[in-house]
Amino acid sequence: MLLPGEEQVVLTKEMFVFRVMKNTDWDPFYLLWALSLKAVRDQWRRIALMQTNREDCGNRYREIILPKPKSRVWAREVSSVFRKYFTSIANAKEGFVSSVRSDQFDYVANVVSAVAGED
Repeated sequence: MLLPGEEQVVLTKEMFVFRVMKNTDWDPFYLLWALSLKAVRDQWRRIALMQTNREDCGNRYREIILPKPKSRVWAREVSSVFRKYFTSIANAKEGFVSSVRSDQFDYVANVVSAVAGED
């Protein structure tokens, strides 16, 4: 799950990138909730036979069956703890960025990179 400000990242080719399509009952929190279910994770064991990289999986990842939400409201309800967790992290990061930007100290690169690109 990418948080605000983390959109400009470099990913290796072994990673899957899943996006939620517009005009569905799904949102990123529901997708993460669904991918975290034991029944869904057990399907990955069958798909990733030798290694866990994308090339080994080929197009077999398309065989993974995710639960279809009963409604948009239901999807939001079951994924609410995921939404709460990740929005809490995003809000904490926003508070951190505001504090670091407004003080008079000079920080090391990893702190500065947390606020870079936030202008």
